Amino acid sequence: MGAVSVVIPTFNRAQYVTDALESVWAQSYRPVETIVVDDGSTDNTATIVDEWADAHQEDGFTVTYRYQENAGAPSARNHGLQVASGQWIKFLDSDDILHPEALTAQIEASQKLCEDEIVFGDLGRMDEDGTEQWPDPVEPPALDESTFAYLLNHILVTPTPLHRQKLLEQVEGFREDVQKGQEYDLHLRLAVSGVDFVYEPGVVAYKRSVGGQNTITKANSVEKNPDAHVFTQDNRAQLARRYFDGDIPRRVRRMLATGYWVTGRQLARVQHWERAEYCFENAGVYAVDTDHIVGPAPYRWFARGIGPIRAENALSFVKRLLGR
Repeated sequence: MGAVSVVIPTFNRAQYVTDALESVWAQSYRPVETIVVDDGSTDNTATIVDEWADAHQEDGFTVTYRYQENAGAPSARNHGLQVASGQWIKFLDSDDILHPEALTAQIEASQKLCEDEIVFGDLGRMDEDGTEQWPDPVEPPALDESTFAYLLNHILVTPTPLHRQKLLEQVEGFREDVQKGQEYDLHLRLAVSGVDFVYEPGVVAYKRSVGGQNTITKANSVEKNPDAHVFTQDNRAQLARRYFDGDIPRRVRRMLATGYWVTGRQLARVQHWERAEYCFENAGVYAVDTDHIVGPAPYRWFARGIGPIRAENALSFVKRLLGR
């Protein structure tokens, strides 16, 4: 049915990486290889991976460990993609696990698709030690909805699609200069290139939560990394113009306008005024005849009357008076 390469980027996840590897080992459809790309870990990840690989030697199952200086998850995934030999690529974060039937279900579904179609499924959630697991199904695309329009409003988490290696290579993999939402950017670019994403119900992978929070870095907060958030909105708009050849449908324009507006509000709250104003202005560009102002009724009224920056300040003042 085709060879699958599993690519696992990792950074200081020695306590979790064997769980990820065990979930690959447990697959009913065995991958041709599992590639662990260590993105400059300072813990004992290398030893843990080597010991696990030695204990699980078996014909037809190989684990390749590659080390690189710390360059971020997109770089590590691209590193794995470059050395992968399979025609199918499954990306798996080192603190997450695959459902035992993930590869079987997605390979079988993919066999029925065209060469420019990629299957994706549902994400599951689990607690820190993995004993409790529950599904977190996505909203499937509408029958009359374009792939690009769907992806504008839905993030396909990294392990949920089964990628075709040749399609990833055509768009040159992950953009390593994108500091926020790398998989979101990748999937939008794939859609622009003509790829369709086809939903197949069922949990593909479980994402770990630690202390009630996903184990995703907080370095990409609006306050710490405002330019990354502005870039995400600009990139959405640029890719939409390319996908729709400049004639962006009303519904998509509203998505873009709302995205800019929400980002503008987030930036205003942490006093990045110039970037906030830029986002509000772009929201108006794409809104045209759509209602894109997001917020409570008093804020929306003020935003229309005195502008979003003053409205945000007014709302903050009211909250302070109310002690909220």
